[in-house]
Parts: sequence; structure tokens; C-alpha cells
Amino acid sequence: MTEIHVIDTGAIKKYSDFDKIYLSYGEYKDVIFGFSANLFYEDGSTKEGRIRGNKILSRYRDLFPKEVSHFHPFGARHRRKIDKIDPIDYYNKSTDKISDAETYGAGLYGFNAEYHVNGATPYTIGNVGSSKFDRWSYVDAYFRASWVETQGHEFLRKMLLSWCDILKPSHGTFGVSVLFDTGGFTSSQCVLAFPVFTRFPGMDVPRLGTWTIEVGEEADKWWIRTINWLTILDDVFVWPAAGFVDTELRCSA
Repeated sequence: MTEIHVIDTGAIKKYSDFDKIYLSYGEYKDVIFGFSANLFYEDGSTKEGRIRGNKILSRYRDLFPKEVSHFHPFGARHRRKIDKIDPIDYYNKSTDKISDAETYGAGLYGFNAEYHVNGATPYTIGNVGSSKFDRWSYVDAYFRASWVETQGHEFLRKMLLSWCDILKPSHGTFGVSVLFDTGGFTSSQCVLAFPVFTRFPGMDVPRLGTWTIEVGEEADKWWIRTINWLTILDDVFVWPAAGFVDTELRCSA
């Protein structure tokens, strides 16, 4: 039976109040609420592109050194606790083992006593480098609402700009979002959250893999997935909208 756990909606007056809401089928917090950053970039089939994505994972771990506790080794069925192996070094070395015809994935995860490992993951970042047959690769990251409130808009803006300097994304967003268990994602979580994001269409649903599949065959078109509180666009998107057309700019972006 689906259970919705929520404080009095009249008491939701600040970002941190989102931390008090979750959706559940039973004993676990299957869906929680917070913020997500979603950045789409090209050249994710190359070693250089994949390492750029891994640098964002490293930046995220620097933000949450105590909270990030697990990573997912290639071929493993379960996430592994970070102990003697530096996951960033491990993922960077693995770029030589995954061919450009294969999808590359790297991820960091964090749990605490409040959230069981089988529930939604409050601390998560993933880097998915697409194969050479697909255009878009992406980095997605979760943030607790209370952390966003504490840091403030200016810090978040500078953080995202620094990430963009590293990753060189074509487009992306940052804003209020439902948060799933990305390490063991199931469609049931989306079904559980469906009533929420039909009632509140401004809330993001970070199913980025689904979007990349949908636009994968549209190689001659440039799409953005959505907009949010903060929206990221590179020159390829901005210049045509402003009335400029520059094919050299598009090729070099």
C-alpha cells in the first residue's frame, strides 16, 4: 500500500521543509524530495569526455566528504563501500577498458542512518558517457533541500558555473526535484511519484536515460530536456534564439 508521509502543507515555507516529505510503499523511503542538477554534454564516448565527467564526481565528493560512502564497480551487482580504493582514480583508469561503442557509467552514493540503502539515495552523482552512436552524455547529482537553503543562490550559481567550465555541457538544469534510488532504480518509484509531478509540473523528474533514448535518433536536431530554477545553455542554443546563425560555432561547441 502506498503511503505519503508529509508534514502539514501549511508549514512548508522554506526549502529545508522538503526534507520532511517522502513517499513509501512500506518500510523504506522510496521517493524523497530535494534538488537535482542535470548536465548534458557531448563527446561522452571519448576518454577525455568521460574523465571530464568524473571530475564533476570529484567536486561533488569534496562537497560531501562524510556523506558519500559508496561507489559501483563495473560488473558488480551491488554498490561497494569506499575503503582502500579511490573511486575517482578507479573510474578514470576504467576509461581505457570501456570502448567508445559501449556506454560508460560512474557513480558515487551516500546513505545515513535516516535512509536505508534500499530507499531513495539522498547523496548521489552519476556520470553516464554515451556510446559513439548517441549524442548526449550526462552528469546528474542530488542535493538535500536543507543544504541548498544553507548555501544560498550565489554559492550554487558559482558552483554550477565551475562545473560547466570543466564539463562544457550543452544544456542542463538545477532545481526542485523528486529523488530516487539511482543505484537500483525501478519503474515502481516513478509510478509512486506520478501523482506528485502531475499536480506540481514545475518539479523535475530526473529520468535522464529515458530522455537520451527518446532523442537519440534525432541527430540533426538540437533539443533541451526541460527548464528549471536555473537553466544552462551554451552558445549553440543561445545564438540561434537571438537571431544569429553560425555553423562554425556549432561545430566547435
